[in-house]
Amino acid sequence: MKHLRRGSPFLAGSTLLVGSTLLVAVACADDAGVAEKPIGHVDASTGGGGGTGGTTTDGSTPWCSPGETRSCYSGPAQSQGVGRCQDGVQSCQTGTFGPCEGEVLPASSEQCDGSVDDNCDGLVDEGCACQSGETRPCYTGPTATQGTGPCAAGLQQCQGGQWASACTGQTLPVAESCNGVDDDCNGAVDDSTGLRLYHYSFVSNAWSNGGYLSNVWTGPNAPGCAGIAAAVKLTDIDRTLVFGANGTLYWRKGSVWQPPQPITTRFPALTGVIDSVYHIAYSWSLAWNPSAPMQEGLTFTSVPNFYIYQYLPNDTVTFSQSGTLSNDPPPAPNQSAVRVRWVFEKLDLALRGSGAAYEFFTEYEDGFFYRYNAAGEWTKWSAQQSPLFSKAGAPAVQSCTAALFDHGTRVATLLCP
Repeated sequence: MKHLRRGSPFLAGSTLLVGSTLLVAVACADDAGVAEKPIGHVDASTGGGGGTGGTTTDGSTPWCSPGETRSCYSGPAQSQGVGRCQDGVQSCQTGTFGPCEGEVLPASSEQCDGSVDDNCDGLVDEGCACQSGETRPCYTGPTATQGTGPCAAGLQQCQGGQWASACTGQTLPVAESCNGVDDDCNGAVDDSTGLRLYHYSFVSNAWSNGGYLSNVWTGPNAPGCAGIAAAVKLTDIDRTLVFGANGTLYWRKGSVWQPPQPITTRFPALTGVIDSVYHIAYSWSLAWNPSAPMQEGLTFTSVPNFYIYQYLPNDTVTFSQSGTLSNDPPPAPNQSAVRVRWVFEKLDLALRGSGAAYEFFTEYEDGFFYRYNAAGEWTKWSAQQSPLFSKAGAPAVQSCTAALFDHGTRVATLLCP
C-alpha cells in the first residue's frame, strides 16, 4: 500500500477505495500505529468484558471468547424467577453464544401437586380441586342407605387436579331378592320380595292386597320370602303351619313364630313334594260328636298319594293313614294324576245340615277351579270365571302356590307372586 501523508485531516475515520476492496484506516498517534483487529472483534479492554460480548458493525450475532457463559431466559419477563421458573445458561461456542440450556419455563397449567407454582404466576395450584393421586371416600346411593346392609362407600381418585367421576369399589342398593341379605339396604332382610298375601273376605265378598308376606309374617323364625308349597290355619287351636318348598316346616303358635324344623321331623311320611294340605276342624267334629277328642285332622296330597295326620293342642302329631288318591266322577278333577296348586276349606257351622257348611276351594294345574262341599258335590269353572277370580283385585290365575282360611274372620288368604 502506498503511504499517505501523515497528519492529513482526511485520515482519521476516512476510507480509501483500492481496487474493489474497502479498507478502514485507523487513526494513529504515530507511525508505529496499532495492529489491525479482525472485523467484529470486541476487546475486553474497550467494553467487551463481563461475558456480554460485542456486536459487529453490521449488527450480527455477538462475538464471544471460548468458554465464556452468560445467563438467559426466553419465557415471559413477569414469570422469570417466579415459582418453578428459572434462568438457563448460554455457553460460547465457536465465537457465538449457543442455545439457552437448563432454563425452566412456565407450564401450561398447574400440576396440582400441592407445593409448586407450575405456571409461574405467583399462585400455587390455582384452579385445582385436589392434589393428583389424592383419594377420598365417595358414595352415590341414597344417603340413608350408606353403611346399612352390604351398602358401603368407595374411593374417588384425584386426576389432573379434579375428582374423577367414578366412585370405585362402592356397593349400592339393588332390588331385594330372597337371599338372606338386605339387598336394598333399608335395614330389613328380604323384605318386600317373594310372595304376596291376597285376602278374600267371605263377609264382604271382596279381595284386598295384604302386601308382601315377608313384611307381614316377620320375626327371626318366620318363613320370610321362602318358597312355600302349602299352608294351613288351625283356627281352633291357633296354629299356623307353613310347609316350605325347601323341606322346612315354619309354624306359628298364637302370634309367635317357633323355631323352624325339617318337615319330616314332625311328619315323617312326607318325604316327597307336598302339593296341598287341608284340615278338618275340631269344631266340625265336635258339632257331630260332643265327645270328639280335641285334635285337628290334616290331609296332605302328593300325587298320587295322600297322608292323614292328627294335630293335637300340645303340638304333638300322630299318623293316621296313607293311600292312593282315587277319582270321583266328573266334573271332579283327575286327583290321581293332576297336582293341586292350592286349597283351603271354609267352615260355616250356621249352615250345618247343608253342603255349604263345609266347602273346599281348590285350583288344579289343569287350569280349572273346583269347589267340593260336605254333600260330596263337585263344581267346576275355568279359573278366570270362578266365583273368586272373576272379582276385582284377584291375583293372577295359575300363579298362587298356597292358601289358608281363618274360620274366625271368614277370610281366605292366598300366597301368590
